[in-house]
Amino acid sequence: MSPETLSQIRRIYESAAAIPLKALDAFLTAECQGDQQLRAEVERLFAARERVPDWLGRPLLGDARPAAGLPPMKGHRLGGYTIIREIGSGGMGSVYLAERSDGAFQMQVAIKLVHPGLNGAEILRRFQREREILASLDHPNIARLIDGGATEEGLPYFVMELVEGQPIHVWCDERKLDISQRIELLRSVCAAVRHAHQHLVVHRDLKPGNILVTSGGVVKLLDVGIAKLMDKPAGDRPPRKR
Repeated sequence: MSPETLSQIRRIYESAAAIPLKALDAFLTAECQGDQQLRAEVERLFAARERVPDWLGRPLLGDARPAAGLPPMKGHRLGGYTIIREIGSGGMGSVYLAERSDGAFQMQVAIKLVHPGLNGAEILRRFQREREILASLDHPNIARLIDGGATEEGLPYFVMELVEGQPIHVWCDERKLDISQRIELLRSVCAAVRHAHQHLVVHRDLKPGNILVTSGGVVKLLDVGIAKLMDKPAGDRPPRKR
């Protein structure tokens, strides 16, 4: 079957899906224009749709509710840092903009804190694993782990280098970079990924949104925590950065 025929079948099927059942026969007759093979393929798709079991349309975990969020954190101190505001949130935790509390020098950071409703053993193990992954990496094109700890309630957090930039494709398009300039940026991305691989870390969500470019043109790879630390005996793993 040619690509053109497949495209035609898909177009007719998707259009027919919105047609009331009583008008479907007339619609297919008009669209298929006497081509019985074409009509048979469209009708086969409708028949297959009817055989889809109901459970495929239900959530995998039933009526799962989102975990309880964190209370307002503005002004809270975590270690040597004071939280300014929330800058992002995901299914596992929230990320906050924070700054040093001691006033010795100005420094803003990003703090990731696990949601309180997710502090089961498995989630805490995954969060600790993420800290372990980040601590094993030290590269100028990977967002750096600065510190880590736990709140008084036992919720783990870690302090990350604050990266202010644009997704790599936006940064390139706004500046109308040519192919050579884009390849040069991609070389930095490859260098960061290579460094992660050398430390047995495989990033599993490489996409433009996780590759930022700063105003100075420096590439920073984010969300290395969405990764897999390859199995290897503990004694053979690269030493953690302190």
